[in-house]
Amino acid sequence: MGRKTKYKISDYVFNQLLELDYDALVKVYVALAITEEEGLTDVIRERWGRGKDKKQYLVIPVSRTLKEGEPNGKIPEEILRHIKIHLS
Repeated sequence: MGRKTKYKISDYVFNQLLELDYDALVKVYVALAITEEEGLTDVIRERWGRGKDKKQYLVIPVSRTLKEGEPNGKIPEEILRHIKIHLS
């Protein structure tokens, strides 16, 4: 079992969560539920953890969109969206 940790969802992150579609919201919920149940294990840190010492946070990817390029023009662009949750 990992050590118990607390996470804080800021107003900004809360507003981001309100804008998510159902599938993305489920991904965030599952990640937080796993963290709540298991604690901040090495596996969770490896998968979603970022930062060092007191500035640690989770980066949970919620969507990946491919923006098509133009024929003989722009290269397709991958747009990644994630939620950043600070840990204490």
